[in-house]
Amino acid sequence: MDIENLFSRYISKIAIRSISIFFLFLSGFGIYLGRFLRWNSWDILSNPMGLFADIADRFVNPFVHPRTWAFTILIGIMLNLMYLSFKMLREKVL
Repeated sequence: MDIENLFSRYISKIAIRSISIFFLFLSGFGIYLGRFLRWNSWDILSNPMGLFADIADRFVNPFVHPRTWAFTILIGIMLNLMYLSFKMLREKVL
């Protein structure tokens, strides 16, 4: 929310919301990579080609990996709902 407030001076609210939603879904994909494919953040440096190969395979062959996209979408929805709930609660309290 602090970052949204910072960017609100430069970017429209619709763009900020769209970017926030996108990044929360991207976080869902990151959770999938860590939970099911067992990738960690340091693998970006230690095995970037293996990580890239797994990510590229999921984008090139999306119908071969339905579990990837189901998990990403469900977690993305959950993260967005939680974020919007906290945001609405914060606005009501303040």
